[in-house]
Amino acid sequence: MDRLLGYVADNADPRLGGGDSFTDQLNARYTVTVLTVFIIMVTAKYYINEPISCWCPAHFTASHCDFANKVCWTSSTYYLPYSQEKIPLEGDDRQFISYYQWVAFILTCQALLFCLPRIIWSILNKKSGIAVSTITDAAIQCQKSSDTQSKEKTLRYMTKHMGRFLLELNRYHLMASQLKKFWLFFYGNYLVILYMGIKMLYIANALGQLFLLNSFLNTDYHFYGLEVLGRMIQSENWTTSDRFPRVTLCDFKVRLLGNIHRYTVQCALPMNLFNEIIFIFLWFWFIFVITATCISLLSWSVTSIFLRFHMTFMKKRLVAMEKIKHRACSKKIYKFVTKYLRRDGCFIIRQVAGNASDVIAAELICGLWDHFLEHEKAIDQLFDDSTQLNLVQFHLDAVDNEEDEDENEKCI
Repeated sequence: MDRLLGYVADNADPRLGGGDSFTDQLNARYTVTVLTVFIIMVTAKYYINEPISCWCPAHFTASHCDFANKVCWTSSTYYLPYSQEKIPLEGDDRQFISYYQWVAFILTCQALLFCLPRIIWSILNKKSGIAVSTITDAAIQCQKSSDTQSKEKTLRYMTKHMGRFLLELNRYHLMASQLKKFWLFFYGNYLVILYMGIKMLYIANALGQLFLLNSFLNTDYHFYGLEVLGRMIQSENWTTSDRFPRVTLCDFKVRLLGNIHRYTVQCALPMNLFNEIIFIFLWFWFIFVITATCISLLSWSVTSIFLRFHMTFMKKRLVAMEKIKHRACSKKIYKFVTKYLRRDGCFIIRQVAGNASDVIAAELICGLWDHFLEHEKAIDQLFDDSTQLNLVQFHLDAVDNEEDEDENEKCI
C-alpha cells in the first residue's frame, strides 16, 4: 500500500525513471492511481458508514441486531429476486454474494499487477548494458533546463554514454565466436524484443484481469460493459443489476439454551451501489487501456522491425540540423543505422523523442553522428567478416545505386 500511495503522492514528472511510452504510463501509473483512489474510497466507506444493515425481528434487542449485522457482513449473503417468493431451505442452492468484503483487497492486487510489468522492464532493460531511463531522464532534464551550458553538458553526457555503449555492443557481438553469435543475436535487438514483450505483458495483464474478475464476482464480468451499453440504448436502468444487489438475504444460527435457532434476515448493502459504479468504470477503463496498448504495440513493432523507418527517422533530423544534404549520404546513413546504432540505439532515440522532445532527439542524433564519423574506421574493422560485408553490400546497392564515390565529402 505504501508503494501505491507513493505513485499517487509523487509530484515528480511521471516520465522520469521509466524510459517508456505514454501507454506504458497509462498502465503502470495512471491505472494504478485510479485503482488506489478507489481503494482509499472503499476503505473509508467501511469506517464512515455501516457497510451492512439488516432488518431484524421485532424481538431482537440492539445488541442482537448488531450481532446479526456483523455475522452477515463476515459471512456471505445471497440474492433472491422479489419475483421468487419462496425462501430457500437449508441445503438449497443459493446465489451467494461473497465479494463485498474483499473489494479493497482485490483492487490492491489489481494495482500491484499493473505495477509488475514496469518493474520487470526497469530491471531487465539494464541487462543490455545501458539503462534506458538514464538517457531519457537526462533528455527530460535537458528539455527543462534554461541554462545553455548545462543543456550542452547534458547532451555531451548522453552522447558519450550512448556512444560508448554502442561501440562496446558492436565489438562484443562481432568479435564473438560463430556459435556464440547465434545467442548474441539479441544484442543490438535486445531492448526492442524486451520492450515488445513488456507491451504484450501489459495487454495480457489488463485482458486477464477482466476474466479474473469473473471468478471474484462470480459473474460474466468480461461482458458487463456490453450489457450496460445495451441497457443505456434501451433506456433501462443501467445502475441496477443482479451482479451488485442492494438487498440480500442472510441465514445465521443462534444457540439458545442448548437449542439452535435459524434466522433469515433481509440486509441492505449500500456499498454495492458504490461497487457497481467502480466496476462499471473499470470495465471501460480496461478496454480503453487494452485498445491503446495494442495500437502502441503495433506501431512500435512496425517502426522497430523495418530498418527503412529508422533510416527515414535519422535522415530527416540530420537534414533538419544541417548535418547532411537532403539527397546525399544514403550509404553512410545505412551504415550509421545498421552498424552503429542498430535497432536498440534507434529505439533509445525514439524513446528520447517521445519522453522529451523531437529537438532533443535530433541534437542527440547529431552528437552520435559525429561520434560515428570519428570512429567509422574502427567500426568498419569490426565488420571484416565476409558474410557481414556481403549482407551490408547487398543492402547498400538497394538503397542507392546512383551515388558517386565522393559520398564522404558530401556528408561532411
